[in-house]
Amino acid sequence: MDHTQTSKTGTWRASAEEMRRDYTSFALAGLRVRHYVGVFQRVERAKHPTFLATILLDGFERALEVKFTSVPKTGGNVLIQGQLSGLPLSENHRRFDFCREVEAPYRAQGTISLTGAALTIGILSAQTTKDSTIYLCHVEVDRDHA
Repeated sequence: MDHTQTSKTGTWRASAEEMRRDYTSFALAGLRVRHYVGVFQRVERAKHPTFLATILLDGFERALEVKFTSVPKTGGNVLIQGQLSGLPLSENHRRFDFCREVEAPYRAQGTISLTGAALTIGILSAQTTKDSTIYLCHVEVDRDHA
């Protein structure tokens, strides 16, 4: 491959990377602060235990919806699958898995990596005044993620 061909390939890759960063900026335009929180509510009539949190955004009159489902696996293990909706992301960025081996205070945590940004989604448990447990959804936006 000659120098001109290498130069054209490098230019194309740089412009594709810039386009992906612009798309990420557009997709995250309604997220003006770094942290968002919602309360998970159980979804009735789901095949597996499923919870949904709606988080109202501070820009563009939009809302995020974060859903997690606990799917039993063989050997007594449980896989926690997550799904994010409300942002114009590609289909492969909307679904993610939660990892349970995280430091406190999270019960589980998942990450959606984008070009130039990342969304970290955590499940927290909290006690109410009536001694019942509720689950909170914490979404952190990291725009400097490489």
